Amino acid sequence: MKLELLAADQLALADVAAREGRDVEAAQLRESAMTLLAAARPVSSNLEMIRRTMPSSWQRTTVLEELMHQARGLANAGTSAQEVKRLFDTGTDGDRVSAIGIMQARPEFADLDCLAAAVMRSRSAFEQYQALRAVDEAVSRLPQDSALRADLLTMVADALARDTLLRDSSDRRHLAERLCIGSVRSTNSLRTARVTCSQASARATLLAAFQDGSLGGQLRAELRR
Repeated sequence: MKLELLAADQLALADVAAREGRDVEAAQLRESAMTLLAAARPVSSNLEMIRRTMPSSWQRTTVLEELMHQARGLANAGTSAQEVKRLFDTGTDGDRVSAIGIMQARPEFADLDCLAAAVMRSRSAFEQYQALRAVDEAVSRLPQDSALRADLLTMVADALARDTLLRDSSDRRHLAERLCIGSVRSTNSLRTARVTCSQASARATLLAAFQDGSLGGQLRAELRR
């Protein structure tokens, strides 16, 4: 616990240093804090501690991203897909995000139920964004005819259609739209086009995509409706 308190103090000092423009000192303090956290407790516990003790800021996001890097490193520890799912299903916020980090590093471990829960019923904006990144990794590496790939893209399309925690975040919304646009390009999916076209910012992008003639006439007609 003493190491954790010291790490929290270091992160608070790093936040102050960053606000005052002392970027080098802030980076050194963050690095020191991460070393202390690594020695003090597992990645999942650190994720929960940071979200609980640091106010929302770019500094906190930076620290959380560094912890996600550590979580992705767990994929090299002989973990199985079943173990990753069990980790997510334990229910703690830190374990859920740690499992998502492993799925990012090992897309073959991507689990539809876990990622759907993190996107459609996310516990935080951070969790939802990381889940969308895991979907992105899986979609980019899975075969075009993979049933899991199709199910993941359908889930993201549903999230867009329902506006599930996406309206307030351009990063999450744009990532979801990019995934859907990529699906339309690769599959000529009329259903995905209908969903994506309901998002104004994606509609223009899809219309531009049709200029190269790579998408079907039925989809072009759908966009013009």
